[in-house]
Amino acid sequence: MKRLRILALMHPQLVPPDSLDGHSEEEINVWKTEYDVVSHLRAIGHEVRALGVQYELLPIRDAVEEWKPHTVFNLLEEFHGEVLFDQNVVSFLELLKVPYTGCNPRGMIISRGKALSKKLFEIENELYQTKNQSSQDPLNYPIKLNNKIAAVLGAVQMSDTAPTRQESEVFEDLATKVNAQLRQLDTLMKNDLTNFNKMAKDAAISEERSSRDGRSFGCQAD
Repeated sequence: MKRLRILALMHPQLVPPDSLDGHSEEEINVWKTEYDVVSHLRAIGHEVRALGVQYELLPIRDAVEEWKPHTVFNLLEEFHGEVLFDQNVVSFLELLKVPYTGCNPRGMIISRGKALSKKLFEIENELYQTKNQSSQDPLNYPIKLNNKIAAVLGAVQMSDTAPTRQESEVFEDLATKVNAQLRQLDTLMKNDLTNFNKMAKDAAISEERSSRDGRSFGCQAD
């Protein structure tokens, strides 16, 4: 087996010591994943350098240019305090033309899209019973806010008098819940969707540059 130089990227506070000796179980649990990765790679004969990265990309460039690792083992889950910025580190590795573990920027964007879809589905499921596919399904699954409001409206329309106090209170309660979901939707559309579209655009630019160079690393997402 070829002995590789592996640059392991991680948060500075998670850079593990060379040995567990003298450390409490509580201390070890903080950086156990990073320690396991580094120690196991070294145990099978690879040369590993752990690099703490938090606010600057320059240390990565310096390490790649000076040490010339065969690959980068990316353990970062955030960058500059933002989880969404981890893809920028991967894009930077693409520009440096160094192989790395994990997904490429496009794959990360797709995973973000799945998370956004999940949030949208949760809102939709509060407003509407999404499991209804046949005429029998409403009997099998609980009704949601749209059906509850329709039921109140139906009761009011069947009466020749003004809505009762109880009907008004039920409607106000349901309307408050619907508006809460709509506010969440509005926030998603203004913030999460806008950020997702920007990340997708940036990732596409990064991938196009790598494709022009004939080099692309990390996992591929179809």
